[in-house]
Formats: sequence, structure tokens, C-alpha cells
Amino acid sequence: MASYQIKDYIKIKEAGLIKVAGGENLYGVREFVSPLEQRSLDLVQPDITKTGGVSEFLKIIELAKNHGIEYAPHMFSTGIGLMASLQIMFGIEGGKIMEVDGNPNPFLSEMLSERFVKFADGDFSIDDTKELPGIGFVLNQDFIDKYRREPKI
Repeated sequence: MASYQIKDYIKIKEAGLIKVAGGENLYGVREFVSPLEQRSLDLVQPDITKTGGVSEFLKIIELAKNHGIEYAPHMFSTGIGLMASLQIMFGIEGGKIMEVDGNPNPFLSEMLSERFVKFADGDFSIDDTKELPGIGFVLNQDFIDKYRREPKI
């Protein structure tokens, strides 16, 4: 986040009219340090597919926690990223909400044939009837085959 953006976010926060959320387009923990240290955000929104995966995401959450700032994952990518983000939301204290793409996106809606979560009335919950491997999903093989491309070597 550029220093001018941080200053603008601070001005918005100081006006006290709304909470300031951001960070969805920052990459890796290093890009979160300055905005969090300067307290330019009320809510940090790392995107697990942009931050460098689960390990970096967890470091960002810890950094935010050390500055008294809550987190709300941002997910505008794939079903795999969504499941990873939800695992963190359900497992790590401090997660408030998650911003998810509401636009038609087959990589969110069709990529997975089974999930460890249910979604209803704008809310995710754990589906206790599912015991799935890894982070809690099964890939939709038909979807994968539809988009498979062989490398050109």
C-alpha cells in the first residue's frame, strides 16, 4: 500500500464516519507492516491467494492481532482459496466476516464437488455430516477436465 493511500485511510479513520477495511491487494506480510503499524485500517482483509498462502496469511493475522486489528479474509478467487480461508476463519480467533465474490464465478461455484461448509442466508457454517480430506473439499473432476490444458513444450 502506497504511503499516500495510508495517509488517506488515516484521514478517513480520523473523520470517524466509517470503519476502514483494506489489504485485499497486498502481497506477503511485508506489505501489511506499514499500514498496520500506522493503524490506517480498522479491519485487515488479506486474500490467501495473494498473500503467499496459509503461512503468510497466519503471519498477517498475528501482526494484525499485535496491533489490535481484527481480520476479515477477502476471497475473489477459487473454491480452493475459499476453503482455505474458511478453515482459518473457523479456526483462528479474531475473524469477523469474509468478503466473497457474489458475481457468477464457476471457479468458486463449480470447482468443488463437496465442501466441509454449508452456505445459507449469507452465512457459512460447518457441515457436520461431512468428513473430507485435507482442508475439507473434493475437486469436481468434470470441472477440472473441462479447463485442463496441456503445456506446450
